[in-house]
Amino acid sequence: YLQKNSEVIKPIRLIGQSKRQNDKGFSQKKQWEAVSSFKSGFRNVLIATQVGEEGLDITSTDAVVFFDNTSSAIRFIQRKGRTGRIKTGKVYILYFRNTRDESYLWAAMRKEKKLKKFLREISSAGGSSIYPSLLEFTNLHKKEFSSEVKIIIDYRELKSQVASELKKLGVALIPTNLSIGDYIISEKVCIERKTAGDFSKSIVDNRLFDQIRALKSAYESPILLIEGESLYLTGVDAKAVRGALITIAVDYGLPILWSRSAIETALLLRRMAIREQREKGVRMRIRAEKKPPTLYEQQLYLVSGLPGIERKLAERLLRKFSTPQKVFTASQQELVEVEGIGKQKANQIRKTLTTPFKPESNSN
Repeated sequence: YLQKNSEVIKPIRLIGQSKRQNDKGFSQKKQWEAVSSFKSGFRNVLIATQVGEEGLDITSTDAVVFFDNTSSAIRFIQRKGRTGRIKTGKVYILYFRNTRDESYLWAAMRKEKKLKKFLREISSAGGSSIYPSLLEFTNLHKKEFSSEVKIIIDYRELKSQVASELKKLGVALIPTNLSIGDYIISEKVCIERKTAGDFSKSIVDNRLFDQIRALKSAYESPILLIEGESLYLTGVDAKAVRGALITIAVDYGLPILWSRSAIETALLLRRMAIREQREKGVRMRIRAEKKPPTLYEQQLYLVSGLPGIERKLAERLLRKFSTPQKVFTASQQELVEVEGIGKQKANQIRKTLTTPFKPESNSN
């Protein structure tokens, strides 16, 4: 449109050699012609993909415009380096607030600042007398220099958009088969990620609380992360959804984080990784095995085996009668005194505890 309708702006494209759906890509000759026409002034605007970030023999331009952003400090510096070589130039960066673009921008600026600090240290140290090469310097200061954080990811999550967004954010992913959780941030923090639809399905097929118990038993700070706009548009009864959320938060004491999209999930995971690995220095470790249950957990498990008794009621019974033995010997009238246990449930408990065991005919 500009080529045909503007007398002031005379643009030309510069793209890579890869073929796209509706674009054949540029040959090396065509790329050279595009750069030459821009250098000569025949074209005064060069619209380039990543191929324009480095290796261009253009001495100076008046301005550079970032249409999108990168979290890489090197690419950020290379882009800016297209201007200001001979005379002062300007850089314009386009982004929307509270989006991935803004996160990439701040990440790149922080890394650039850190890189400049390291280069100043090299200079003040007298260059090669102390640090024979930049590579040796960065190896000596690997922890400070590296901006990369690592996250252990379950193989089943690798094809998700979350994994794709984490890679764009510069997170190193370590794929493995996880028996518990989807993402491991540190030896303390493990995240079970569920979309709104999967959360509802896991209530119906009874997977949810098994997964929550496994998380709680294996990690010190497990987290359930729910991703989606709403949990109440999945066809599952809203009361059941609310009940599950309350049970997870109150009975299991498990934190629940909410994310609206895969991008938001990736940003949350990356921030947690930075906090655990860099700021707190906690190492990563897979805990596939459950911790030995405490006496408290064993008692709850034992009482929860009674008919109609879930964890919350089991805790009330133990608070009332002190020991599992006293729960099992309590009368029907005493059981009814516990909140949440009516006559019918109390009768069923007593029947289960007092009826002589009779093996079923088809049992071994």
